[in-house]
Amino acid sequence: MAIQETDYDALFSRYSATNKGYLEDEYLAELLQSLIDVAPLSAQSPHQQMNTKRKLLRMKKSIKMPIINRGTFLRTVAIDSVIESFLDSFPNEKTQVVSLGAGSDTRVFRYSDRPNLKWIECDFEQTVKLKKCAILNSRKLRTCIGINEELPANHEEFKSCSPTIDTPSYLLHALDLNELTDFQQLNISDAPTIVLAECVFCYLPDSTCNNILSLLNSSLSNCSFLIYDPMGGEPTDNFGKVMVNNLAQRNISMPNLMKYGTLDAQNARFQALGLNLNAALATIDHVMETWLSREELARISKLEFLDELEECKLLFKHYCLIVLFKGWKPEQNFQVRTIAKSNDE
Repeated sequence: MAIQETDYDALFSRYSATNKGYLEDEYLAELLQSLIDVAPLSAQSPHQQMNTKRKLLRMKKSIKMPIINRGTFLRTVAIDSVIESFLDSFPNEKTQVVSLGAGSDTRVFRYSDRPNLKWIECDFEQTVKLKKCAILNSRKLRTCIGINEELPANHEEFKSCSPTIDTPSYLLHALDLNELTDFQQLNISDAPTIVLAECVFCYLPDSTCNNILSLLNSSLSNCSFLIYDPMGGEPTDNFGKVMVNNLAQRNISMPNLMKYGTLDAQNARFQALGLNLNAALATIDHVMETWLSREELARISKLEFLDELEECKLLFKHYCLIVLFKGWKPEQNFQVRTIAKSNDE
């Protein structure tokens, strides 16, 4: 449950960054308010229902620090940029984005105008049910997805309702990634696919991560992976130790934070799996320095006063973007690139 609550952290961080003008997302406020409205369905007693809604309303009003807003902006635009690069590489083909641990992500709505794209999301059953109910509760979201089901009226109906949405362009379903043993559990077809794992692998043991990568890579003829995760740094790095302690206070662990604490360690990790995929890796501070135009940097610098520039760079050095790919090539500037022995970029 503690890991699932980190999805709310990300949701309200995106909401804050959008309100401050860093991001544009016409669906975010709609999804957030709808989630607040339906969240009490997941609680049994009236007291629990009231507390659930109050908690989310408090989180909505919380003020995020400028460094968090800027980091959320960079994380979002970096992932979007790679996804768009992938989709643009297959302009006339059917493509898939498989979002693992998707939570409250709004990309399925933002990319709904892509005619040949199917968006597939999976997460824990409770998270998926709440997202489905939030969609059913909003005319705008229902229309965007193209569904028309009855919203559960109470907790009993919520418990018994199906967590699945299945349309020609969108599949939302419940899946615990620790229990993924068969490719068919994801209900995806063999089309050019990019698998998004945004702050997902960091919470999973090596065995689960390796299973996901190997299973999907061997089951699909053209499968790439887009991974965003924190890194603990070198063994002597205090950043990682502080992060581990802070997470422990919330009963959250990141088993690989220190084990794969640098770009080189991350790269070696994936190369050792023998996936036969090209790799491109960058830290988020590198994204900030090389992916954004001068005009965009100037724009975001005017949104909020940020005096912790060195702290900013230090924080962003500890988050990485990893693309494992074949059959196309990400256009962006990366710090580390490795070409698979039998693949050409």
